[in-house]
Amino acid sequence: MKLAYYPGCSGQGTSAEYERSTRAVCRALEIGLKEISDWSCCGSTPAHACDHVLSSALSARNLALAAAEGAERVGTPCPSCLANLKTAKYRMQDEAFRDKVNALLDNPCPEELPETVSILQVLVEDYGTGAIAEKVKKPLEGIKVACYYGCLMSRPADIMQFDDAENPMAMDNIMTALGAEVVPFPLKTECCGAAMGIPRRDITARLTGRILERAQAFGADAVLIGRPFCLAAVGGGSEGVKLTADHLYNQLVRSMVLTGCPSVREAGRHLVSTAPLA
Repeated sequence: MKLAYYPGCSGQGTSAEYERSTRAVCRALEIGLKEISDWSCCGSTPAHACDHVLSSALSARNLALAAAEGAERVGTPCPSCLANLKTAKYRMQDEAFRDKVNALLDNPCPEELPETVSILQVLVEDYGTGAIAEKVKKPLEGIKVACYYGCLMSRPADIMQFDDAENPMAMDNIMTALGAEVVPFPLKTECCGAAMGIPRRDITARLTGRILERAQAFGADAVLIGRPFCLAAVGGGSEGVKLTADHLYNQLVRSMVLTGCPSVREAGRHLVSTAPLA
């Protein structure tokens, strides 16, 4: 199996280990990755937030390069890049939008651009978890993992067309094939706040702390993260957990004050009424 490969900017810097792991896994499974020549940033996050046409032009350039090399599909390990590349192709179905994009490029894009797929999607849908299980040399037996996909991996569903938007299972199934025990994790698609990591680090730390705290509560030894940007955000680790714990503590204190509860020992479900307000 061969695939045109778009590594993305994060793979060359903040998540270099993610990029190396992707290549190592594909090499072990004999999935050939041909890196797109002269690829550039797809405009994910910063450009997308400022200018949809510019963002799509950056993505379209990379898809056009892949098309020129004869590629029918482009694989990327980064959900942010995946979303931007797929969204660009989707938006360019509109002729007026396509004209605006082409006006920013040295050469107009071909009518048909390659499809973009997640490397995770290739592993699950093309290669298969059964075939992956046969390649396992050191099973992850005894390790409990929580799979965290983030909010972009399969959303919006009509564009991404991969897995279940609310309850994705691709990583769960792969980890099961590798011998790990996958714990139920209801926050698997909750936002980690990575985009707010610079202007509001407190928000990012609180959201990632909640993810880690809940994973720990469900008995996970590790959290499997499917997006480099989320990995950087969740790297807040203990600080994020502390902010979340402080937030829960403050909520409890306010609730006790409002209900007249003198101590934690006396706090119980009897303090909360689900009856509708009169």
